[in-house]
Amino acid sequence: MKISFFLLFILAVVSAGVSGQPMPYGENIAADELISVQSTESAGSDIKYWKTFAPSFIGTLDFGRETSMPCWPETSSFNYGMGGAPVTGYGFGVGMDYRPMKNLAFFFDITAHSWKFQVAEEGSHSEGDWVFEQTDYSTRFTGEFNKDVWFFMNTTQARLGARYIFPVNEKVEPWFGIGYGFSTWTGNFLTADKKSTYGNDTGTGVSLSYLAGIDFYIGEERGVGSGFLLTLFIDVGSPVAKPIEINDLFYDGWTWESTAGEHAILPYRIGLAFSL
Repeated sequence: MKISFFLLFILAVVSAGVSGQPMPYGENIAADELISVQSTESAGSDIKYWKTFAPSFIGTLDFGRETSMPCWPETSSFNYGMGGAPVTGYGFGVGMDYRPMKNLAFFFDITAHSWKFQVAEEGSHSEGDWVFEQTDYSTRFTGEFNKDVWFFMNTTQARLGARYIFPVNEKVEPWFGIGYGFSTWTGNFLTADKKSTYGNDTGTGVSLSYLAGIDFYIGEERGVGSGFLLTLFIDVGSPVAKPIEINDLFYDGWTWESTAGEHAILPYRIGLAFSL
């Protein structure tokens, strides 16, 4: 009888202890899982999906107006008194991006640019205010040219700059930037076949440029797949080639001097860049 009472007492104590003990981890399990999920999501938003260094290949379509050409074909229909003739050119080069953080990148690029303007046509005269001055104000027309003649401007630029990036998501990133470049230029009056020259001048210049564009990631998940970046951008600003002085241009004793200068690179550019 005593043994039975003792067993009942032990069972009662054990039962009371079990019923009074909280469930192992009970409510804390859900809280721990919630904290874990939140931490993962927070970390995910800062995952580095971009490359710190990214080489690129660059191409541009350049356009603007010439500002100081000495003459133009008499057959031209353009009104040269309205601020210069429209001209187009092109550029190409390579670059390197250094992106230490999500919203900021620095770049260095080297590009070559070229544009041309026709100043004479084979079998016809050229005209202009400069011709009027060189002939002591007796005529605005040169003699006939036996070949087409063009003014060629060729420029190489090395530039440093920075871009501020506004990521929409990992595959679309608008940005704007600013650059500072050093340029070397050559202006040359050549026949169309580039075998004969009437004179040339060379020089250097510096300039600021302003850029805006959008990076598009083409490929699988960024940072994982083997995709690439395609960048569409606009680039505004031009180094000025000045002063330009060419002696004996077309005729002995005729000197063309442009103190205002010409665009070493045409001032408006639409570009496309391919980045690995």
